[in-house]
Formats: sequence, C-alpha cells, structure tokens
Amino acid sequence: MIKQLLSAVLILLFTITPYNASKSAASGKVDVIINGQPINCTLTPHVENGNLMLPVREMFELFGFSVKWDKRSKSINITKKEKTIIIKDAALSANINKAKVNLALPIKKINGNYYASTEVFQSALGLNLNYV
Repeated sequence: MIKQLLSAVLILLFTITPYNASKSAASGKVDVIINGQPINCTLTPHVENGNLMLPVREMFELFGFSVKWDKRSKSINITKKEKTIIIKDAALSANINKAKVNLALPIKKINGNYYASTEVFQSALGLNLNYV
C-alpha cells in the first residue's frame, strides 16, 4: 500500500513539475528556490531546454566565494578556503576539487554574465535548487 501511494505521489510530481517549468519559462519570470526558500537574484535566471541556468558570479559570491575569469584557459575559477571549482567555457563538465561533475549544458554568456546549470551549484554548495 505504501509503495503504491509513493508511486502515485512521484507520478503526480513528475507530471506537475514540467507544466510549472514550461509555464514559468513561457512567462519569462523564473522564481528560484534554494533549500525550500525563495531567493531574489539580481540577474535574471534563465531556463534553457528545461534546465535552470543561474548567474555564476552572483550565486557563488552569495556564498562567500571568489570568482575570477581566466582569459588564458577560458575558464571561471571559483575559490573559497579549501574548495576550488573550475568551469571551462563550452565544456559539459566542471571540476570541483579535481572531481568531475557533468553539466546538463555548457556555461553560457548572457548579457556579459556567465550562467551555469544547477549541477555545479548543487555539487559545490550542497544545495537543493528548484524553480517555478
């Protein structure tokens, strides 16, 4: 009985979530939720092919990281104490303390700011990210 109820809830969640996501993307307004709490981004989050894209500098600086662009390697270098994150331009992965994290999409420059898909934020910061 519990398995059937859990299955029904999961099916309902997967059915409702894409509707809300496409509704938000169509309206152009994306509300970001981190660990159950809505946040206000200075730069507008984007949804691309169903993937939430967040501003790299704004998100990491919010958590006290230093964010720098390396022209030579064409990568974003993000550091804080013992943690180093490297995201190379056009790559489908990031390195977090030398561990590879696959990304749904490569980083993308939008209006002069780089955006990344949620995998890098979830892996580096341990966040639960959603959008509506």
